[in-house]
Amino acid sequence: GNIQNDKQMAPLISRFEVDDFNLIIQKMAKGREIEYIDIEKPSNRGLGFSVIALKNQSFGEVGIFVKEVQPGSIAARDQRLKENDQILAVNHTPLDLNISHQQAILLLQQSTGSL
Repeated sequence: GNIQNDKQMAPLISRFEVDDFNLIIQKMAKGREIEYIDIEKPSNRGLGFSVIALKNQSFGEVGIFVKEVQPGSIAARDQRLKENDQILAVNHTPLDLNISHQQAILLLQQSTGSL
């Protein structure tokens, strides 16, 4: 009996997690347009963009922004990621106050496949 109940509950739990994630991302975006970008990252190369952490002195918030997109790179060919875009999450991990600049870079570097 318990196994069936657990299986029936699983979609509800993941649905709440998706809703929570979307709420976090919307709050971080502060009314700006949000675009979900899915890029395939090979294990042997980078995506071809660099990031910078910028801090809002008034609110103490940190954001991870695209500093540069290298010409001819995977990100450049995809054409959706632009310089000065804020990266709000990587693989459903919000890049919020709990994630340092170094942790954000590691997330981007260590992820492979669909990102």
